[in-house]
Amino acid sequence: MSTTPPDEPTGTPGSNPPPSGPDYGNPPPSGPDYGTPPPSGPDYGYGTPPPPPGGYGTPPPGGPYGAPPPPPGGGYGLAGDEWSIGGALGYGWRKFTQNLGPILVLALIVWLGIAVFGVIGAIIDRSISDGGGLWAQQTSSAISSLLSAFVQAILGAAVVRAALDLTEGRTIEVGPIFRRIPFGPVLILAILTAIIEAVGFLLCIIPGLVALLFLYFATYFLLDRNLSPVDSMKASVDLVRRNLGTALVWAIVAFVVTIVGVCFCFVGLLVTFPVATIGTAYTFKKLTGQPVAP
Repeated sequence: MSTTPPDEPTGTPGSNPPPSGPDYGNPPPSGPDYGTPPPSGPDYGYGTPPPPPGGYGTPPPGGPYGAPPPPPGGGYGLAGDEWSIGGALGYGWRKFTQNLGPILVLALIVWLGIAVFGVIGAIIDRSISDGGGLWAQQTSSAISSLLSAFVQAILGAAVVRAALDLTEGRTIEVGPIFRRIPFGPVLILAILTAIIEAVGFLLCIIPGLVALLFLYFATYFLLDRNLSPVDSMKASVDLVRRNLGTALVWAIVAFVVTIVGVCFCFVGLLVTFPVATIGTAYTFKKLTGQPVAP
């Protein structure tokens, strides 16, 4: 049996051994801990789903479904505060007291105009009918009646124009008022309304009262909107039809207020007629949805 020792391994004795390979016994460094849940959002509670994102189930902005949109502007309706009898009368009285001088001057011009042309009509009537037959008397009566109607139409239009000016915040200037009146359309409107109302009164009175009511605002439309006589009548009929209760109540109130002035020896008309006319202009502006000057 040989006693020769085994050969030494190659390399220098005492040198470091070669680097070892990876230690497969140790686990590799771990990545993120996949067992830990991600941070949660707001705690909605058990079984409570988060709010849905916008989509088909999200109602549009601007109020809940079924809410009507805001009404469009324009049209015949009440503007600002609601109309009332007290509001119309109070407005008429306030504007009358604030513009007492110009209103009285205009009222005196109207009265003098009616009186003067009444005398002229009487002179024409007398000159034509004297010494004539029935035909001459009828002709003279028709001429004097037409003259009186035309004068009253022009003077009435001036009063309405002044009342509308007050509701628009203007002052009453007697001269410019007459220059702003379209004489031709005013006269045509007066003839048309007179014929319709006369026919209505011939048909047992009630149709005439109905015609008076439905044509109540025709002159106001003609002067305020510059409509033709026929269109003014149509607009008045439409406005009264849409606001029948209000128009009827105010027409009765204005008539009663005017009659009160007549009861005071006609002198009261210097107060009650302007108040009623301004109140009518106020009512017209309210029913047509227009602003009214304070």
